[in-house]
Order: sequence, then structure tokens, then C-alpha cells
Amino acid sequence: MDEQLTKLIKENKGILRQLTDLNNMVKGLTIIYKDIVIDNSYLEKRVRELEQKDNFLGIDIGKLKVGGTDPD
Repeated sequence: MDEQLTKLIKENKGILRQLTDLNNMVKGLTIIYKDIVIDNSYLEKRVRELEQKDNFLGIDIGKLKVGGTDPD
């Protein structure tokens, strides 16, 4: 019983270490995303750049249908 409990504790420590590492990586990526994309406004600049183009989606906007089916 004691051996099984010791083994279980060691296995859980390994899993906890992996989860901690993963959590730290996610926090790091979040910080990088915030610093690069949000603080430097890269995403907003890219959206503005696309909005300024005539047809950034490559769609004939006049033929764009909203909703279900086209009755024609």
C-alpha cells in the first residue's frame, strides 16, 4: 500500500510539473501576444489597411446576399 501511494505521489508530481510548465508557456504566449499585437496595434493597423482597399475579400459586394437562399 505504501509503495503504491509513493508511486502515485511521484506520478502526480510529474503531471503537476508538466501542467505548471504548460501554464507558464501559455502565460508567456499571452504576454508576447499582448506586447506585439495589441500594444503595437499590429492587428488594428492590418484591419485598417484591409478596410482601405476597395475589395479586400475578393467578393463582388453588389452580388452579396444576406440570409438564406437567393430567390432568382
